[in-house]
Amino acid sequence: MDKPKTEEDWWQLDYEIKQLFDGAPIDEADLFAGRAAEITRMLDASLARSKHVVLFGERGVGKTSLSNIFWKRFGKSLASFVVGRVQANPSQTFDSLWRDALEEIEASAASQGRQELFPGKSSDIDEITPASLRRLFARANANAIPVIIIDEYDKLIDDNAKELTANLIKELYDYSVNVTIILVGVAEDIGKLVEDHESLNRALVHIPLGRMSDTELREIITKRTERTAIKFHKDAIWTVVTISMGLPYFTQTLSKFAALNAAGQSRLAHASYSPLRTLHKNASSQPARLSLMLREPLDVSRRTT
Repeated sequence: MDKPKTEEDWWQLDYEIKQLFDGAPIDEADLFAGRAAEITRMLDASLARSKHVVLFGERGVGKTSLSNIFWKRFGKSLASFVVGRVQANPSQTFDSLWRDALEEIEASAASQGRQELFPGKSSDIDEITPASLRRLFARANANAIPVIIIDEYDKLIDDNAKELTANLIKELYDYSVNVTIILVGVAEDIGKLVEDHESLNRALVHIPLGRMSDTELREIITKRTERTAIKFHKDAIWTVVTISMGLPYFTQTLSKFAALNAAGQSRLAHASYSPLRTLHKNASSQPARLSLMLREPLDVSRRTT
């Protein structure tokens, strides 16, 4: 890409950097890096009849991004994914959680202009129970691949809601209903996320998500720099990856401030990026402390040339 020439060009570059390295969960498949094995396992579970997924790991490893994009890697076929995503919260009951989920999957089918993929509606059910949901999901079109993603499932505190969700998964499995439920949450092991998980072992695919490899973190940077005029020297990439400690959020945040600093000084490369070196020298192994260090040091004001 051409080097910016005007002030407007530089502001456009700033905008591109902030959009590409925004640190938010990814929903664009082309920007997603790594996790090939986990994507394959999630696709396999979704395509299998009545298999369900528990995706768990520490905060910041990219669970939401993975659940956002795995199904977008599915090649063209006669079948179509219909995906409803909800975020659990402490105030939800089983009824409110699953009414939200039904509304989202209905909206997904409508957004594709193919309401026939999921003809059921939450308004069709007077009382939300595992049995009533199972009957509704059974009405999905044969060419649909229905998926319900419940993110931040660890925030659900209603024990009855957790128990009934476990019962729903078991009932969907026992009746071989073609729908996949994906529970996503922060947990060290599945037992801290799913009630009575041992009785659900045949129905569940356990996918623990660890920290990313250095190669995957480098891919996060290169996939984004391919779309903009900013370039990273190898030593800057190495420093960002090392400080990130396997956490993609830190890779994006460090890269954003480094790129904004470079753009602000009207240069398109980091020959020797001293603020990053300072962070590398002083960074704690605790992500929370590192997060505080990222607030200001790399964000410098624009310099005109």
